[in-house]
Amino acid sequence: MLKSPDRNDLDPYIRHYDVAIDLSSKLHRSKLKISHLLSPKILTNLYNTLIDPYLTYGNIVWASNYESRIRCLTLLQKKMIRIVAGDSFYAHTETRYLELGIIKFENINTYLMGLFVYKSVCNILPPSVQNYFIKRVDVHEHFTRASGGLSVQYSRTNYRRFAVCCRGPIIWNGIPKEISALPSLYQFKRAWKKFIIYGNTNSNTQ
Repeated sequence: MLKSPDRNDLDPYIRHYDVAIDLSSKLHRSKLKISHLLSPKILTNLYNTLIDPYLTYGNIVWASNYESRIRCLTLLQKKMIRIVAGDSFYAHTETRYLELGIIKFENINTYLMGLFVYKSVCNILPPSVQNYFIKRVDVHEHFTRASGGLSVQYSRTNYRRFAVCCRGPIIWNGIPKEISALPSLYQFKRAWKKFIIYGNTNSNTQ
C-alpha cells in the first residue's frame, strides 16, 4: 500500500529547500555585481551550472506544495533571469524564459514528475518504485476512452494530493499522446521540455 512520506522522510529535502534559498540568494548578489562583465551566454551557463541543480534536486518531493511556500524561489528565479537577460529590476520575464529556453520554477515539478512517470511506465525505474502507479487497463476490464492512462488515486487531504503517487497520474494523463508514446527517454525528455516551455502550439519550435 502506497503512503505519503512522513516528516522524517522529508527532512533531507526540507533542509535542501532552505539551502537552495540561501545559496541562490548569495549567488544572485554575486552575479549582480559581475553581470555587466559577462555575456548573456556565459550568464546562462552559470545559471544552468550553479542555480538550476538546486531548483531541480528532489524537486518532485519538496516542490509539490502550496504556491505560497515556494513563491520565494519563483521570485528569486525571475531575478536571475533579469540578470542573465540584462533587464531592469521591474522588467517582465515571460518572453525571456522562451528566449533562454529555461523552465519556469513553477513548471519544473511538472516536468520532472512527467519524466518520473515515463520511466515507471517504460519499466526503467528501480524495482522498489517500479509499481508506484496503476494503469487504467489493470483497473477496468472493459475498454474506456482513457484506457491508455494511469488510474488517479483518491486523496482526501492536500498533503496526500501533493504526493507523487497522486500527482503523477494527473500530470501523465495530461501529456499529449504524441509525446507520451515516444519510444526513447531522450526523445521524450526533449519533446516534453519543449512542451513545458513553449506550450502546445509552439512545442516543435526552437
